[in-house]
Amino acid sequence: MKKISRVQLIVMLTILFFSKSSIGQIANNYPGDDSIQFDPNVLFVEMFEEPTITEMLTGWTNKSSVLTNINFGATVPPGSPGSKSCKLTTIIGSTQNEDTYIFKRFLTGISDSIFVRYYIKYNNSSTFHHSGVWIGGNYPSTSYPGNHAGYKPAGDSAFHVGTEVRGATRFPQNSSYFGYYNYWMGMHQSNDTNPLTGTGYYWGNGFINSNPVSTINMSQWTCIEVMVKMNNPVTSKTGELKMWINGVQVSHYGYQFPNGTWNWQDFTNGTGLPFEGFQWRNNQVLKLNYIWLKNYSDVGSAGHINDLYFDHVVVAKSYIGPIYSKPTIINQNSNSASSSGVSFSKLVNSNLKITLGNERLNSVKVYDVVGKLIGEYFSDVIELSSFPKGIYFVKVQTDKGSITGKIVKIY
Repeated sequence: MKKISRVQLIVMLTILFFSKSSIGQIANNYPGDDSIQFDPNVLFVEMFEEPTITEMLTGWTNKSSVLTNINFGATVPPGSPGSKSCKLTTIIGSTQNEDTYIFKRFLTGISDSIFVRYYIKYNNSSTFHHSGVWIGGNYPSTSYPGNHAGYKPAGDSAFHVGTEVRGATRFPQNSSYFGYYNYWMGMHQSNDTNPLTGTGYYWGNGFINSNPVSTINMSQWTCIEVMVKMNNPVTSKTGELKMWINGVQVSHYGYQFPNGTWNWQDFTNGTGLPFEGFQWRNNQVLKLNYIWLKNYSDVGSAGHINDLYFDHVVVAKSYIGPIYSKPTIINQNSNSASSSGVSFSKLVNSNLKITLGNERLNSVKVYDVVGKLIGEYFSDVIELSSFPKGIYFVKVQTDKGSITGKIVKIY
């Protein structure tokens, strides 16, 4: 057998790493999301780069009544080649100004699974009620979700999956847990009594992973992706929900998993009984047929202005993934990895120090030699003392792009 050199081995592992990381991820085939709309698995794309708001809104089915609250923003996510985003503004003090949205209806509907990926940027100076992207279905199909808050929908009429900040609801802070607020035929009632029925109201059911991987920075761009799987057959509870934050899976709910506990309308992962699963519908006529971008903020001082930003919205039939920035491959013969102001040593012991120059750090991901993600960090100093000695790959994502290089932990 012909022996290969150490350099050849590193090159082979690098190729394996990058080819492996792109498997099943639509965005990796379209750097910067360029031409992603032509992928056969993609159903809808909105980058908010139209010349005018009027032209942008022609691609949406409905919008809130105060058009001056719908504008373009000048901020975009890292890796975006664009220059604009969608800015939805609320102003505390009147009902019309406290609910700003754009709504997209899919007339044919979807009966199996849908993946919705979007970027969102909140702020830490405002309070939030229901602000994020909602996904769901209505029968008959409507130009507005029309959910009757407080009541459980019938299995042949509606279901709604709210993806939004949960920990920061009504409380401004620097970070928040991100989770679900769902209405469907099998939802659990609250302990808030409805005087008309004498039973509990059915407020949206909350699903929150109260752990660091489900936490977002309220004032930075965050990539959210959600998979909604319909229950088939309609008599079953085989519907599912899955969520990724910045490309990392943070939750998955389905028939008999995960274990957890219900406290009225809220489900908490951990010890307890298996989750019963989602019976979104009991009739085939009810399908996934809309997405709803919304900023609903109704708490605070009168006149307070709250801007919420959205960008790079993609709806597809398979996993999309974050915006792909073609990585810079670092010269492996150098003793350090560096590109565009970012650098780090190739040989490390207990700590890996990232030098950022004039770039802002978004994340640092560490992979093993076969491309498996073994850690994601948000600091420029990474503690590696618990890692076995050997070869690792490090991907540094900043506000100006990403670089990837090999490190060797000496001992």
